[in-house]
Amino acid sequence: MPAILNPDFIASNQADRADNVRVGTNAELIEHIRADIKKAKSENDKVVVLWTANTEMFLLPEINALDDLEDRIKNNIPLPASVLYCIAAI
Repeated sequence: MPAILNPDFIASNQADRADNVRVGTNAELIEHIRADIKKAKSENDKVVVLWTANTEMFLLPEINALDDLEDRIKNNIPLPASVLYCIAAI
């Protein structure tokens, strides 16, 4: 399945390795991940989401509250892929 990757939060030498990546807004990417999880769940008894990608740079400024996160998603402010996967999995 294509992955979600935000090159703003990874080392520049990693971007060339990413050759199966979805693009879109934060909200679109979260929905793609949710659809992938639902598809996997329909084909298996159990689904475990495990983040094993590259180390990401710190997100600054930090997310301070749920409404801050929701605003960043809605306004398509760049977020690390780990945050998008986390939101989708929840």
